[in-house]
Amino acid sequence: SGRAHRVCDAEAAIELLLLAGMSHPVSLSLDLISGLPHQTRESWSRSLCRAATSGAHHLSVYDLQIEEGTAFDRWYAAGTTPIPSDNDAAEMFRDASNTLRAYGFEHYEVSSYARPGHRSRHNAAYWENAPFWGFGLGATSHVEHVRMARPRQ
Repeated sequence: SGRAHRVCDAEAAIELLLLAGMSHPVSLSLDLISGLPHQTRESWSRSLCRAATSGAHHLSVYDLQIEEGTAFDRWYAAGTTPIPSDNDAAEMFRDASNTLRAYGFEHYEVSSYARPGHRSRHNAAYWENAPFWGFGLGATSHVEHVRMARPRQ
């Protein structure tokens, strides 16, 4: 089921990370996805407000992209699904920018928002063509001017 989790699971993880930050400074980043099945602008707005007040220092906001051949592609056919319309998805992007800036986040990249002093150093490595190692199933690396990724079937 991919990245499926409940709101309470995410909130519990955030609380643990913030508690850990009491003894070791942390910069907490959350990823949000708009355009999910059955998502409305109202539910998206609630998600944005919860994330903005969660204690996170950085937020990335992505629009769901349904790739051909994926489970989402099999589950949700264009025009016949509970996926928000393109117009609603565009409004959700604007809602994110307006809401998060109102909560004091800087909108500094297309999908990135940060509290002062908390821009993503990881993201900057991409833009600066700096070397980095990535670990995990979907991770990529860039070392000695070569980009590497796990082969996909």
